[in-house]
Amino acid sequence: MSFLPPILQAVERKGYKVFQGEYDLNIIGVRMDASLEDPNHYSDHLYVVYMRRGCWEIFWAPLSTTPGTHYLESPMHKDKGCAVLAPQQARGAYKIGMHFSHPGLLQRGAKVKFYRDNDRSNTIELDPSTLIEKYAGLNIHRGSPNARQDTEVDPDSKGYVNNFSAGCQVASPKDIQRLLWLCKKQIATHPSWPELFTYTLITEGDL
Repeated sequence: MSFLPPILQAVERKGYKVFQGEYDLNIIGVRMDASLEDPNHYSDHLYVVYMRRGCWEIFWAPLSTTPGTHYLESPMHKDKGCAVLAPQQARGAYKIGMHFSHPGLLQRGAKVKFYRDNDRSNTIELDPSTLIEKYAGLNIHRGSPNARQDTEVDPDSKGYVNNFSAGCQVASPKDIQRLLWLCKKQIATHPSWPELFTYTLITEGDL
């Protein structure tokens, strides 16, 4: 058993599986407390942690784990409200595919847990009574082209989440491209495995 990087120690403390094989990806989202109050920014964190030649490597990128204000205020399912992915380890839930016209990780392998927020405000309310588990198309895909930029500095930078997410996990196109490259490395390294990927969402308080 090798030493685990701190982010994997946090995953293990939750009782979740940590993958330690060569290019056996740990794809992790960390939801920051601030993103519940101000969900239109890429204030969360994406980690892809994996072993290469016996050593840990980590890819990090800004992420949004919450829907943008566009769909919070005007949900796609107006009678149900906007979906907000719940913290969990979704084992084998994702596979590479096309999210509309762009590649991403699609929720095709397993059900996931999520809340419904239907108060039409621009903040996130996680009501336990709305928690459900099903196939819902809560994918991992590209968001704003300038998701890495500080949107407070330049309001015209197009770095806000806005309508890029109705409950999906979104990052900049370049960061999603890197994530998919790593997923393809896992497939190439382990051709006999199912082409499925696990996504683990934890919170700032779990760190």
